[in-house]
Amino acid sequence: MQSHPIASSIASHRDKLLWGFLALLVIAQLVVFWMLCSQQVQKAQMRDASVRDQRMALADCLHHSTLGACALRLQAAGHRDTSSLMATSAGAGNMNSTVPADFVFR
Repeated sequence: MQSHPIASSIASHRDKLLWGFLALLVIAQLVVFWMLCSQQVQKAQMRDASVRDQRMALADCLHHSTLGACALRLQAAGHRDTSSLMATSAGAGNMNSTVPADFVFR
């Protein structure tokens, strides 16, 4: 009779240990998921800042030069994808474009 209460005590202790381990595992997974998400957000912010800087460089260049010369200058400066940058900057209308005074519409 005395072995029966001890066995139930050991089983109860084993169940508590199992639930503690599972709770610890869930908390660890949540922390790792949060770390992964924060890293992805930081990468996205860095990409956005890089694109914004490239657009500002292109806008500064276009005030003094032609579109082709700016593309060459940006490529020489190490910007990777100037063709998509030029297309989005010129096509989206997000920059002030100047028109020569002798331009005539027909």
